Amino acid sequence: TAMLQWYTEMLAEDAMEAMQKMAGTKPVPVVRRDAAGNRLDIEVDPVDLVPGDIVFLEAGDRIPADVRVLYCTDGMEVDNSALTGESMPEPRHYGTEKPSQPPTEARNLAFFGTTVLKGNATCVVHATGDSTFLGKIAQSIKTSYVKSTLEIQIEHFVHFIAIIAIFVGLLSMGVKIVQKAPLSEMIQYTACALFSQVPEGLLPTVTISL
Repeated sequence: TAMLQWYTEMLAEDAMEAMQKMAGTKPVPVVRRDAAGNRLDIEVDPVDLVPGDIVFLEAGDRIPADVRVLYCTDGMEVDNSALTGESMPEPRHYGTEKPSQPPTEARNLAFFGTTVLKGNATCVVHATGDSTFLGKIAQSIKTSYVKSTLEIQIEHFVHFIAIIAIFVGLLSMGVKIVQKAPLSEMIQYTACALFSQVPEGLLPTVTISL
């Protein structure tokens, strides 16, 4: 059980590192306004983006945040395989979508961790960091594991059986010490007393239940 838990946690950590690498390190062209309302054309690191930033994307760029497409060239396509697992490119446009449309199916949205395959786009950032679609997935991976009711009951039962087995084993050892039995016989009887306390059908029952 300990090895399985360690392996699961290792996979979760690897997934977190992979998602962090999706952000990329290339500076992003951004338009902002200063205190006087003047336009500022600057380049910032992806981690420094904030909602409301206007960013410019072109073919080959890793999308640094969840963005809404304000304008794009005809035939723009993105690779959403990191998000949906689909290897086929998906088109993007700057039109509006129905309010009932799921975000992952909206053609005017692009998501953090995906890639621009073709075309250029002007977008506005609407989510960064843990608020992005992939960021929420990463947060769910980091969430501490909660044991089910069955696991809690099995754990309590195993502890109860272990206490009884240890008590019976020590009692058996005490009897053999009083009888001044040989060491090999003492170990044999103690081991038999310990293992005989474990129900024979416990492992198959738990396996079938899970």
